[in-house]
Amino acid sequence: MTNSANTPAVQTSVKNTSKSRKSRMAAEPQIEEQAVQAQDITEQTPEQVEEQPKKEPRKVIACKQSFGRFYIYFRHVAPENNVGCGCKTATSAMKYCRLLKARHNAYLPDEVYQMLKAHAAEEA
Repeated sequence: MTNSANTPAVQTSVKNTSKSRKSRMAAEPQIEEQAVQAQDITEQTPEQVEEQPKKEPRKVIACKQSFGRFYIYFRHVAPENNVGCGCKTATSAMKYCRLLKARHNAYLPDEVYQMLKAHAAEEA
C-alpha cells in the first residue's frame, strides 16, 4: 500500500504496473519511427520536384505582313530574346519558318503556314 498526502491509500500490484509500462515503452519507439518516416516522405517530395528539369513552353512562330514584307518572329517572347526577320518574299519567309522550327523546336501554326503558302503561290 502506498500512502501519499494528496491521495488516499491505494493498493497496486507490481505485475500490473510493469506490464502496462512495458507495453507503453514498446509502443513509443514505433510511434517515433512512424513520425520520422512521415517526416522523411514530406522532405523528399520537394527535393524530387526540384530535381526534375523545368520544361520551357514551346515557342510559337508568328508572321505579320506589313510594308511589303513578311515579318517572322516568336509570339510572347521579349524583344531582346526574340529572333526575327523581315523577308521580302513568302517563299523566303517559309524557309525561315522551317529554319526556326528546326533550330528552336518551335511550333508553326497551320494558319501561318497556309497564309505563307497562299502568298508563295501568288508570287509564282
